[in-house]
Amino acid sequence: MSSRSGTQELSSDECMQRLGDHHVGRLGFCEDDGPVILPVNYTISEGEILIRTGTGSKAATAARQDRVAFQIDDLTPGTPAAQWSVLVRGRARIASFDELPVLLAEGVLPAAGTLDREFMVLVTMDEISGITLVANEIA
Repeated sequence: MSSRSGTQELSSDECMQRLGDHHVGRLGFCEDDGPVILPVNYTISEGEILIRTGTGSKAATAARQDRVAFQIDDLTPGTPAAQWSVLVRGRARIASFDELPVLLAEGVLPAAGTLDREFMVLVTMDEISGITLVANEIA
């Protein structure tokens, strides 16, 4: 018997649950030189993805309110029942001064060794989708 992989869609609630259970994802956006995908620490705050960052490409993209993609997954080999991916598409923006006290209370910590992260980037969740990889047995 051999098997092949297929996919099963996750509901919006299942996607939100997985986003809430994890704290490292990838932020994708386009710069002048082309697409960029970067790992980020995040949390969910009032229905938006909250990322703490410093000056640079992520902050610059957010300041322009560019369309972005955000993705998390678990694709551990050998465990097809546990393999899944969640994709969010939305717009990024720098948090306003009025939002900062609430966002700081959310406790998003910068990556180890990067304590100069002074911007809070919020990503709207305009579209959210997810899949689970499932093995289909073929006789």
